[in-house]
Amino acid sequence: METGSLTFLSKESMLRVACAFLSWPVYRLLILLITRLTDPTESEVLALRPPSQSLAAVPDQDVDALTHIDVGLYMLLMQICTGIRQLKTAHDRAHLVFRTMEKAKPTSLADEISQEVEKAFKVCKDSEDEMPIGEGISFAPLLSSISNELSSQLFRFMIPCMSRLGAVMSGGKRILEELQDEVTVVCFLACASTSPAMWHALLCISPQAPEILSKVFKEGTPGDASTASFTRFVYRQQALPSSFSSGFHLAYSLRAMCAMFGPTTSTVSRSYYQLMASIIQCLGHTMVGPLPEPYALQLCERPKARLVCKIPEEHSDLLFLNIKMILWYLLPGYVPSPGGNTPAQTLMKWIDEMTIVGGLVWLGKYRRNYLDFILDGFPQGMNFKLFEDEEATGST
Repeated sequence: METGSLTFLSKESMLRVACAFLSWPVYRLLILLITRLTDPTESEVLALRPPSQSLAAVPDQDVDALTHIDVGLYMLLMQICTGIRQLKTAHDRAHLVFRTMEKAKPTSLADEISQEVEKAFKVCKDSEDEMPIGEGISFAPLLSSISNELSSQLFRFMIPCMSRLGAVMSGGKRILEELQDEVTVVCFLACASTSPAMWHALLCISPQAPEILSKVFKEGTPGDASTASFTRFVYRQQALPSSFSSGFHLAYSLRAMCAMFGPTTSTVSRSYYQLMASIIQCLGHTMVGPLPEPYALQLCERPKARLVCKIPEEHSDLLFLNIKMILWYLLPGYVPSPGGNTPAQTLMKWIDEMTIVGGLVWLGKYRRNYLDFILDGFPQGMNFKLFEDEEATGST
């Protein structure tokens, strides 16, 4: 009694006593918490049951409280919501709840989170239908602990982002509502990190995304390894006969290995994602005006369009030159890298050109009539063929 502590004969007894307090106004939080941690059928029963008919009022033989509630998850959320359990950051507590939920019994809370994750996952995945090697593999686990500054940046960016992707986020200020949104974000990132195509689409949503999301993984991911080894190999092979038919072929291959291989902390990949996101934002806003015929009559979107991996060297040089000039004109702050003899100068040129390849993929899917209009402005007789199973453009 001096310490104010209570001892229960069993977990069942402890849970029944907690449930008995549900009729007290001060424990409304517990009503919400227990309701959210039960399966859907039991949730309906609890929602309809008057406060006077608490679980504690039901005879022992009629109710086994542990049948409907995962005690480990229940106790963790109780400790967090009441302030007994303090973690360093909002991310850290969300990550702990997420990992606990993975091992817990099915609950309506977990079901709600899963539904919203699936909504955002589908929208994001549909925007990138190229399926790189390794789809479905766990490439890198999320860090269990990050700084408070990064945690704040993460949720300020990801919660509105997931809302735009179709997930219903509570946006509430109560502790359980905030926690549910944060766990939903962590769950979404864990799922996205197993899909290279989806991860690519997510990081191209905003120039902010690469800077923030590259920091929620430990350095040395498989994506880091593929980027470092491939760029090192290609750089060393420059003095030898090239295995790439053109600069376009090289840029296509660099993009596949440095940007389509799942989560990465590499500065090369991060620079690509940031430039790629800026290009999509810029072209998405500028390429919406009227076009002359026949382009005005053409489809703007062709979601199944697939970029070829090789074009002739002459076409490659002309394509990169013209697209770089267009970006220099349209994209604030963009200055094309001329390349050079040092590894850093070479990498900057590679980043520009692999991003142009990514930009062509996006234009081919979502601004196809504008892309055809641009290509048809190139010199006559070039006969560009940039997409599989389609006729050449740039020939009018």
